[in-house]
Amino acid sequence: MRRSTRLRLWLCGVAQWACDAEPAATKPGPVVPPACVDVKSFGNGSTCNANDPTVALCGKAARRVCASNWLCFDAPELVDCGCSVDGDCDKRTEYINVARTAVSKAPLASKCEGGRCAGRP
Repeated sequence: MRRSTRLRLWLCGVAQWACDAEPAATKPGPVVPPACVDVKSFGNGSTCNANDPTVALCGKAARRVCASNWLCFDAPELVDCGCSVDGDCDKRTEYINVARTAVSKAPLASKCEGGRCAGRP
């Protein structure tokens, strides 16, 4: 067999192997939270218990969560949504403070830290 034929066969084999190989797994990038000022609704305002796997009290939102083991949010990224200035957190803070007041907890202040609204429910 000629050398050029062997080289072509070898290259074809390498090409076939590369095509049959599984694609390399890629790491997911960082999750960019939605801007708090763009959020229409954070949740239904109900109190919840994270030990309830159904999170039924949090309503029908497909990705609902029980934040800090007591307050319903429609999605995990809404708990720590994005901001640029403290005022961007006003709607989130108002949502949390209505619930905190109802259970006799001290209210939070609107504060943006590191691009996310600070203060856990």
